[in-house]
Amino acid sequence: RLTNDGRQIANAYGLTLGFREFFPNIGTVTVNLAPAASNGRFRAGDSFVELKRCPWLGNYWTIRGGDFNLPGRIINVAFNNLYYPAITGRGASVEAIHGSRTIGFFFGAETLQSGWRVPLRLQAPQLMTGAYLHQQVGERLVIAIRFLNLSTDLKELRKSKEIAVTGAPLHDSRTAILSGLYTMSPQIKWYGEVAHSQSSQDQPPTALHAPPLSATFGPIIETRAFTLRA
Repeated sequence: RLTNDGRQIANAYGLTLGFREFFPNIGTVTVNLAPAASNGRFRAGDSFVELKRCPWLGNYWTIRGGDFNLPGRIINVAFNNLYYPAITGRGASVEAIHGSRTIGFFFGAETLQSGWRVPLRLQAPQLMTGAYLHQQVGERLVIAIRFLNLSTDLKELRKSKEIAVTGAPLHDSRTAILSGLYTMSPQIKWYGEVAHSQSSQDQPPTALHAPPLSATFGPIIETRAFTLRA
């Protein structure tokens, strides 16, 4: 049973079924089904079909249909004061790996986890499409690029009883991020990130417009005695 501020969101029951098998020259096939019933209607947790590391055209392909999730940060650097929410959706994702290069595409409807004990997924009235590139350049530099487009059905959002709407939500937004990590020595690294974003609202904004460009730069120093991130 899931509640929010004393209001019941779901009274759910269900089960999880899983299957994973490796096939030579094809890859690893994973099937995960999590059907459930909640308040007399069908709900679902993480349900997907995935083919992982399939060799084709000189790449290792991962194709996933159903629920998918991607990390919020395209280069994994632990700056604890910067929060990057994960990208979770219900649709399809495709990733191709060739040596030190990874290219991926994804599209679908955004989903939200409705509880910790019963991890049902709520499908939000928001569509997203995106693409990303992760590339190792030489032995010291890693760069990554991601484009993300979000489009929200504001009428459906305002009618939702499960998603709180505050202020004037965005109708759509587009974000492009370029990140890089340069290893100066085993103990010293330098991280940089530049982002460009655009968005639109049905209502005039109530605050001053922020500039479309943002940037984050900082060193990472890790020794046996201490760790410093700035």
